[in-house]
Amino acid sequence: MKFNKFINTILFLLFFQIFLVNSTDILTLKSDNFFNYLNFEENTNSSNYIVSYEILYNKNIEGNIDFNLELIYNDNLKKNLCVQNLEINNNLIFKKVNCNIPKLGSGNYLLKAILIKDKKIVGALENSYTINSIIVKENNSNSQISFEEIEGNKTRITIEILEEGKNLIVLTKIPKEVIENLNEDNKNSLIETQLDYEIIESDPVIAWNIENSPTKINYTINKKIEEKDMKNFKLEIKDTQNFQIFKYLIFFLIFIILILIIKPIIFKSKR
Repeated sequence: MKFNKFINTILFLLFFQIFLVNSTDILTLKSDNFFNYLNFEENTNSSNYIVSYEILYNKNIEGNIDFNLELIYNDNLKKNLCVQNLEINNNLIFKKVNCNIPKLGSGNYLLKAILIKDKKIVGALENSYTINSIIVKENNSNSQISFEEIEGNKTRITIEILEEGKNLIVLTKIPKEVIENLNEDNKNSLIETQLDYEIIESDPVIAWNIENSPTKINYTINKKIEEKDMKNFKLEIKDTQNFQIFKYLIFFLIFIILILIIKPIIFKSKR
């Protein structure tokens, strides 16, 4: 019996020692991982997303560190998207690393950030980000529309005017399947935008006045737009002066038509 107790005591001490070693190793690994994921944001001025990390000082690692970012997009690996050489020293408390990630469309973006020193990995992080829906439709070589589904069953729409110009009218035809009727009473509940627009037709057709381009126009429609309906958005760019002439011509034609309709009625009444 005494011998069995002695054996059990020895086994317990060995198990406890192994647990302490493993716990220490876990804590050490956590402390060695001296960088953090910050955010994943859209770069509105380019076709990239911006991914940011922070590098924190770790007294156990000094000298040159290689930072490398890989992307797995819908199970396809893209290596060396962002390679930077960092110098870690006693004076470094915080350093921000920004990387550009291409906008590849809807799907899952799995980011793998790796820190390498002397050909050995000294830190690694994985983060994923899901883009619900982005579809870019090229209307012509000078403009395009992109759609992105955002939280709350809303759709953010971005119009990009790519060529240089001044005093432009940007006309957008919205499918009736998306908005059946648009007027001054319901416009604020259906569309959110910081840039004021004019309702040309309630069908609806809306327009923005743009002083200079290239530029971008962002607005949000407060509903989820189906892909089949995205294809029916129409975009047209007009010069302001030509557009005004076109409007006057329409008014003139309407006036002539009214005269042609009313004239016979007037003559009949006089007889």
